[in-house]
Amino acid sequence: MEKKELVHKIYSEMTGNSIKVKTYSKNQIITNFLANRNYIYFVLSGSCSLCSFSSKGELHLLQRYERYDCFGDIFHNIELNNEKSVIANTKTSVFYFDYDEIISNAEYHDIIGDICNMIILQMRTMNDRLEVLSKKTIRDRLLAYFDILSKRNIVKEFDLPMSYTQMASFLGVDRSAMAREIKQLELDRIISKNRHHIILNK
Repeated sequence: MEKKELVHKIYSEMTGNSIKVKTYSKNQIITNFLANRNYIYFVLSGSCSLCSFSSKGELHLLQRYERYDCFGDIFHNIELNNEKSVIANTKTSVFYFDYDEIISNAEYHDIIGDICNMIILQMRTMNDRLEVLSKKTIRDRLLAYFDILSKRNIVKEFDLPMSYTQMASFLGVDRSAMAREIKQLELDRIISKNRHHIILNK
Protein backbone atom coordinates (compact mmCIF):
# COMPACT_ATOMS: atom_id res chain seq x y z
CA MET A 1 0.00 0.00 0.00
CA GLU A 2 1.34 3.46 -0.91
CA LYS A 3 1.70 6.40 1.47
CA LYS A 4 -1.40 8.17 0.17
CA GLU A 5 -3.60 5.15 0.77
CA LEU A 6 -2.12 4.50 4.21
CA VAL A 7 -2.51 8.10 5.35
CA HIS A 8 -6.15 8.25 4.25
CA LYS A 9 -6.81 4.88 5.91
CA ILE A 10 -5.23 5.97 9.20
CA TYR A 11 -7.07 9.30 9.09
CA SER A 12 -10.46 7.66 8.47
CA GLU A 13 -9.97 5.04 11.18
CA MET A 14 -9.02 7.47 13.93
CA THR A 15 -11.98 8.61 16.03
CA GLY A 16 -12.93 11.02 18.78
CA ASN A 17 -10.41 13.42 20.25
CA SER A 18 -7.38 11.21 19.57
CA ILE A 19 -6.67 12.98 16.29
CA LYS A 20 -6.00 16.69 15.83
CA VAL A 21 -5.89 18.61 12.54
CA LYS A 22 -4.08 21.94 12.19
CA THR A 23 -2.93 24.26 9.39
CA TYR A 24 0.28 26.28 9.62
CA SER A 25 1.43 29.34 7.69
CA LYS A 26 4.73 29.51 5.82
CA ASN A 27 7.73 29.63 8.22
CA GLN A 28 5.57 28.74 11.22
CA ILE A 29 6.98 26.12 13.58
CA ILE A 30 4.85 22.96 13.54
CA THR A 31 6.72 21.25 16.36
CA ASN A 32 10.07 21.29 18.10
CA PHE A 33 11.61 18.49 20.08
CA LEU A 34 11.80 20.17 23.47
CA ALA A 35 9.28 18.02 25.34
CA ASN A 36 9.14 14.29 25.97
CA ARG A 37 6.14 13.56 23.74
CA ASN A 38 5.38 10.70 21.39
CA TYR A 39 3.38 12.56 18.76
CA ILE A 40 3.22 11.40 15.13
CA TYR A 41 2.37 13.93 12.41
CA PHE A 42 1.10 13.26 8.87
CA VAL A 43 1.27 15.90 6.12
CA LEU A 44 -2.11 16.38 4.44
CA SER A 45 -1.04 19.26 2.19
CA GLY A 46 1.94 21.53 1.65
CA SER A 47 5.44 20.66 2.81
CA CYS A 48 7.69 21.25 5.80
CA SER A 49 11.30 20.74 6.82
CA LEU A 50 13.15 19.39 9.82
CA CYS A 51 15.79 21.99 10.69
CA SER A 52 18.51 22.35 13.27
CA PHE A 53 20.14 25.52 14.49
CA SER A 54 23.86 25.98 15.09
CA SER A 55 25.32 27.84 18.05
CA LYS A 56 25.63 30.85 15.70
CA GLY A 57 21.94 30.70 14.85
CA GLU A 58 22.47 29.26 11.36
CA LEU A 59 19.64 27.07 10.07
CA HIS A 60 20.48 23.65 8.61
CA LEU A 61 17.93 21.62 6.65
CA LEU A 62 18.02 17.98 7.78
CA GLN A 63 14.93 16.47 6.16
CA ARG A 64 12.07 17.61 3.96
CA TYR A 65 8.53 16.27 4.37
CA GLU A 66 6.13 16.32 1.43
CA ARG A 67 2.43 15.47 1.23
CA TYR A 68 1.65 12.12 2.91
CA ASP A 69 5.02 11.94 4.71
CA CYS A 70 5.13 11.43 8.47
CA PHE A 71 7.40 12.77 11.21
CA GLY A 72 7.30 13.35 14.91
CA ASP A 73 8.73 13.61 18.37
CA ILE A 74 8.59 9.83 18.71
CA PHE A 75 11.56 9.48 16.34
CA HIS A 76 13.92 11.78 18.26
CA ASN A 77 15.84 11.61 21.51
CA ILE A 78 15.42 15.01 23.16
CA GLU A 79 18.44 14.35 25.40
CA LEU A 80 20.76 14.35 22.37
CA ASN A 81 19.70 17.61 20.72
CA ASN A 82 16.87 19.96 21.60
CA GLU A 83 17.58 22.44 18.80
CA LYS A 84 15.50 20.77 16.08
CA SER A 85 12.21 22.12 14.73
CA VAL A 86 9.83 21.23 11.92
CA ILE A 87 8.99 24.41 9.98
CA ALA A 88 6.31 24.87 7.32
CA ASN A 89 7.78 25.64 3.87
CA THR A 90 4.39 26.72 2.57
CA LYS A 91 0.87 26.74 3.99
CA THR A 92 0.82 23.23 5.44
CA SER A 93 -1.93 21.09 6.96
CA VAL A 94 -1.18 18.13 9.22
CA PHE A 95 -3.03 15.72 11.44
CA TYR A 96 -1.40 14.22 14.49
CA PHE A 97 -1.98 12.14 17.58
CA ASP A 98 -0.22 10.79 20.66
CA TYR A 99 1.21 7.35 19.87
CA ASP A 100 1.14 6.40 23.58
CA GLU A 101 -2.65 6.80 23.59
CA ILE A 102 -3.02 4.64 20.47
CA ILE A 103 -0.72 1.81 21.52
CA SER A 104 -2.49 1.41 24.87
CA ASN A 105 -6.05 1.56 23.48
CA ALA A 106 -7.55 -1.72 22.23
CA GLU A 107 -9.94 0.29 20.04
CA TYR A 108 -7.03 1.14 17.74
CA HIS A 109 -5.42 -2.29 17.65
CA ASP A 110 -6.25 -2.85 13.97
CA ILE A 111 -4.48 0.29 12.74
CA ILE A 112 -1.16 -0.24 14.56
CA GLY A 113 -0.03 -2.27 11.56
CA ASP A 114 -0.92 0.58 9.21
CA ILE A 115 1.09 3.01 11.31
CA CYS A 116 4.07 0.64 11.29
CA ASN A 117 3.83 0.28 7.50
CA MET A 118 3.74 4.07 7.16
CA ILE A 119 6.84 4.41 9.31
CA ILE A 120 8.64 1.81 7.16
CA LEU A 121 7.83 3.79 4.00
CA GLN A 122 9.08 6.96 5.68
CA MET A 123 12.30 5.21 6.66
CA ARG A 124 12.84 4.31 2.98
CA THR A 125 12.55 8.00 2.10
CA MET A 126 15.12 8.84 4.78
CA ASN A 127 17.42 6.11 3.47
CA ASP A 128 17.26 7.72 0.02
CA ARG A 129 18.75 10.86 1.55
CA LEU A 130 21.44 8.87 3.33
CA GLU A 131 22.34 7.37 -0.05
CA VAL A 132 22.71 10.88 -1.47
CA LEU A 133 24.85 12.05 1.45
CA SER A 134 27.10 8.99 1.10
CA LYS A 135 28.39 10.39 -2.22
CA LYS A 136 31.74 12.14 -1.85
CA THR A 137 31.55 14.81 -4.55
CA ILE A 138 29.03 17.59 -5.14
CA ARG A 139 28.39 16.28 -8.65
CA ASP A 140 27.62 12.78 -7.42
CA ARG A 141 25.30 14.12 -4.70
CA LEU A 142 23.44 16.25 -7.22
CA LEU A 143 23.07 13.40 -9.70
CA ALA A 144 21.91 11.00 -6.98
CA TYR A 145 19.35 13.56 -5.78
CA PHE A 146 18.18 14.30 -9.32
CA ASP A 147 17.79 10.57 -9.92
CA ILE A 148 15.50 10.27 -6.87
CA LEU A 149 13.38 13.22 -8.05
CA SER A 150 13.08 11.82 -11.57
CA LYS A 151 11.98 8.41 -10.28
CA ARG A 152 9.24 10.06 -8.23
CA ASN A 153 7.95 11.70 -11.42
CA ILE A 154 8.52 8.54 -13.50
CA VAL A 155 9.94 10.69 -16.35
CA LYS A 156 13.42 12.24 -16.44
CA GLU A 157 12.32 15.79 -15.77
CA PHE A 158 11.09 17.58 -12.69
CA ASP A 159 10.92 20.90 -10.85
CA LEU A 160 13.30 21.37 -7.95
CA PRO A 161 11.13 21.34 -4.80
CA MET A 162 13.27 23.90 -2.95
CA SER A 163 15.51 26.92 -3.43
CA TYR A 164 19.24 26.59 -4.18
CA THR A 165 20.02 27.71 -0.63
CA GLN A 166 17.75 25.05 0.87
CA MET A 167 19.04 22.39 -1.53
CA ALA A 168 22.67 23.16 -0.67
CA SER A 169 21.85 22.75 3.02
CA PHE A 170 19.89 19.57 2.28
CA LEU A 171 22.83 18.10 0.33
CA GLY A 172 25.41 19.29 2.84
CA VAL A 173 27.41 21.32 0.32
CA ASP A 174 28.43 24.93 -0.28
CA ARG A 175 25.78 26.83 -2.26
CA SER A 176 28.21 28.60 -4.60
CA ALA A 177 30.10 25.37 -5.33
CA MET A 178 26.79 23.59 -5.97
CA ALA A 179 25.63 26.30 -8.39
CA ARG A 180 28.92 26.02 -10.29
CA GLU A 181 28.52 22.24 -10.52
CA ILE A 182 24.97 22.54 -11.83
CA LYS A 183 26.27 24.93 -14.49
CA GLN A 184 29.00 22.44 -15.37
CA LEU A 185 26.42 19.64 -15.67
CA GLU A 186 24.64 21.86 -18.20
CA LEU A 187 27.85 22.49 -20.14
CA ASP A 188 28.56 18.76 -20.15
CA ARG A 189 25.01 18.23 -21.48
CA ILE A 190 24.19 15.85 -18.67
CA ILE A 191 21.23 18.03 -17.73
CA SER A 192 19.15 20.78 -19.33
CA LYS A 193 17.82 23.51 -17.05
CA ASN A 194 15.22 26.26 -17.28
CA ARG A 195 15.15 28.10 -13.96
CA HIS A 196 14.11 25.35 -11.48
CA HIS A 197 13.02 22.85 -14.13
CA ILE A 198 15.57 20.07 -14.73
CA ILE A 199 15.75 17.52 -17.53
CA LEU A 200 18.15 14.58 -17.28
CA ASN A 201 19.74 13.96 -20.67
CA LYS A 202 21.59 10.77 -19.67
